[in-house]
Amino acid sequence: AILPPDINRSEAEFSVEDSGDGLAVRYALAALKSVGEGAMEKLVAEREAGGPFESIDDLARRIDPRILNKRQLETLAAAGAFDALNDNRAGIVASAETILATAARIHDQKISGQGGLFGTAEASEPPIKLPL
Repeated sequence: AILPPDINRSEAEFSVEDSGDGLAVRYALAALKSVGEGAMEKLVAEREAGGPFESIDDLARRIDPRILNKRQLETLAAAGAFDALNDNRAGIVASAETILATAARIHDQKISGQGGLFGTAEASEPPIKLPL
């Protein structure tokens, strides 16, 4: 069996995992057209270092916006890689620029040493609202 791409389970390359019904191949993030192997390796490294992504907001807080662009984000969403976080694929595609802008602001605040009201860059960012 082949399992779909999943931001919290897929590796950059194809992998084998237990699906409950036996072994299955998990689709590789880097195998998706136009996402790039290097970017997907960095995305997987962030997930391994910080744990599974809990939401689209968590993804925006943790990714380096220099490794992921709008097209890559849209491709991942269209392929269902974010379904475990939010299955509104069209909403994620429509909000790709917002997600990346949020990631860029948080990243810039972390780099500059500025924090929000409670000392973290993430605290000053409102939640990302996906269109229905």
